[in-house]
Amino acid sequence: MKACFESAPNRFKTPDRVKFRQIFCRTRKQAKQLHARIRTGESLTDLAREYSEGPEAEKGGEVGWIAKGTLDSTLDKTLFSLAPGDLSPVTKGPSGYHIFEVVSRRPAGFRAFSEIISSIEKTLMEQKQESFCEKWLQNLRTNIRIKINQKELDTLEFS
Repeated sequence: MKACFESAPNRFKTPDRVKFRQIFCRTRKQAKQLHARIRTGESLTDLAREYSEGPEAEKGGEVGWIAKGTLDSTLDKTLFSLAPGDLSPVTKGPSGYHIFEVVSRRPAGFRAFSEIISSIEKTLMEQKQESFCEKWLQNLRTNIRIKINQKELDTLEFS
């Protein structure tokens, strides 16, 4: 199993991730007003609950963890340029304007062998099963003779 892990380390690579909150607005004007209120000390969480038009509004804008490269490139670039605790400028996305606040970050890296041992075991078992089935089918094709009795087939009636 260790050899499997070491032979294909990129399979176990994890991308940069951020945990964040956001306020989403359809208009730039409203986003700018909310951004100014946050900069004067109001809580993004409270303002998100009240004003955000995104699906996470009722959770105070809490989006959770997201991997780099998941969002639109402009949003992704803005979000991943922030440190925990930072507030983004108002950022235009494909369907409106966003204000991001990064809660936490996880850098890219590799999962520990101990974390992925069950995944490796499952992969190896699937490979063995697939190999066994291929050999079994090949054996059947080679050694089993099938004879079609057309005369009998012609006498069968189907309803």
